[in-house]
Amino acid sequence: MLKEFGVNIQLPVTVYSDSKAVSQIAANPVFCERTKHIEIGCHFIREKIQQSLIKTEYIITRD
Repeated sequence: MLKEFGVNIQLPVTVYSDSKAVSQIAANPVFCERTKHIEIGCHFIREKIQQSLIKTEYIITRD
């Protein structure tokens, strides 16, 4: 969508999260089977990771 507006982006786009579980769930299909309530989002993210469109990265946040 951004490319359609003439915005150049470098792939993969990094998605930062302060939750290690997010990266584990997205990368590991076993986790998705155990977390049915987020199954659709999980499959979407995993598909985009496999297509090298995005990557997830853990980032520490401070309280």
